[in-house]
Amino acid sequence: SEFTREDAALALIGLFPIAAIAWAVLAQSKYVAALAQLGSLFEREESHGLATNQRASAAEKQKDKALHKARLAVKSADKAFYVLGVLNVAITAYIAGAAPRHYYLWHTPKALVLVAVRWYTFLQQGKHWLLADFCYWANLIGLLYLWRYRESALL
Repeated sequence: SEFTREDAALALIGLFPIAAIAWAVLAQSKYVAALAQLGSLFEREESHGLATNQRASAAEKQKDKALHKARLAVKSADKAFYVLGVLNVAITAYIAGAAPRHYYLWHTPKALVLVAVRWYTFLQQGKHWLLADFCYWANLIGLLYLWRYRESALL
């Protein structure tokens, strides 16, 4: 089982989405930034309106500054999680295509950790019943297929 030119070409094709995403983030692509900020237009208008209000008291201005810092922190976290999510999709697709025999080693810990975190956060919010959603059942069935019923035509 040698590593042929065809294998190298397929590896490069598989790594292209990851490289493109990394380049867009590092180069601060205006197109990618515009897509990432589509949902925040209203928030920017609202914060701009608060900042230009000249009749605000000193306490309100201090509160606005704290709120602005909190929003910036949330936006930074959102950007980081967005990049991680896109990289997750790209890496998952690459592993599923390039090394399907080892896909379970990538998917199993990821699914268990992410579902456990979601269960905990939903439980804290009193929304644990949302775990009955299709995607969680699909992950469970996927794990059952990967670990127990690999030969099942039904799954």
